[in-house]
Amino acid sequence: MDCYSKDGFTIRLPEHVADLVREGQSLGHCVGRFDYDKKTVRGESCIIFVRQEAEPEKPYFTMEYDIKNKKIRQLYGKGNRGATPEVRKFAEGYIKRIRPRKKAMEAKTA
Repeated sequence: MDCYSKDGFTIRLPEHVADLVREGQSLGHCVGRFDYDKKTVRGESCIIFVRQEAEPEKPYFTMEYDIKNKKIRQLYGKGNRGATPEVRKFAEGYIKRIRPRKKAMEAKTA
């Protein structure tokens, strides 16, 4: 399921560990191995799939978001290729959208 789309890109969130394995195998990088699933369960990081809107089922780039430090830890495509400026801009826009705003959090606790 897409949860955010803009500028020809869309976000997909993995639903199962098998999704991580398929992503890593398809793009030839380490997602799906090295305990990414465990890091997600522990709340340390979140794996996010970046797709082209025209091909939402086809792996394109994979992002690891560091929950504690609230930043993108990794953003890689096929064979650990670095993100293009357009993909990075899209990913950063998504992160800004999901990152809790300090004032919003303060309002909820007041």
